[in-house]
Amino acid sequence: MFSGIIESTAVVHSVHHTSDGATLVITFPFFASAVVLGASIAINGTCLTVTSIDSDHDDHALLSFDAIHETLRKTNLGSLIVGSIVNFERSVTPLTRMDGHLVTGHVDTTAVLQQRTNEGNAIQLRFTIDPAWRLYIAQKGSITVNGVSLTVGAVGESFFEVYIIPHTAAVTNLGAVALGHQVNIEVDTVARYVVNYLSQNPAFGVSS
Repeated sequence: MFSGIIESTAVVHSVHHTSDGATLVITFPFFASAVVLGASIAINGTCLTVTSIDSDHDDHALLSFDAIHETLRKTNLGSLIVGSIVNFERSVTPLTRMDGHLVTGHVDTTAVLQQRTNEGNAIQLRFTIDPAWRLYIAQKGSITVNGVSLTVGAVGESFFEVYIIPHTAAVTNLGAVALGHQVNIEVDTVARYVVNYLSQNPAFGVSS
């Protein structure tokens, strides 16, 4: 479980494609002692498991993750190359402050950045998304974009908008996402279950 509050960004060190998917080796800006084998870390909002730790470094850690074909298809991890910048968040603990919202790390779909507009010191980002996900996105509701917990500013049939502040632009990769590029999307967990329940009860007139 995660909160959607990104710790920092990390850099893809290497990508090794295999018959099962790919092994991602990522350079993290912390000591290897800060994580254990088998730990869960959200990479661009995708929950992955640490499969190996290269601790032979003084100021950073090289961590490996295995991503199966389904993960590569359903997220933007399949487009990562050496040098790609990714957001990361280690899993929450019972003592963690929940400053964002409950995020599972199970990416639902991807969206594409359509428009970027500066509004004062904020940046408005508009993403196009498959209309099938419209029911799960509500104005002023929560959404996770590349692992970042954000509030929906506006929503249409095939788009939604969010705003990011300078801090978010600086410490995550959302400040540098180019027009036309994909981001990972996880809808609000509560919305997912509510829509699923209502869709199973025709009396409510909701279909997913």
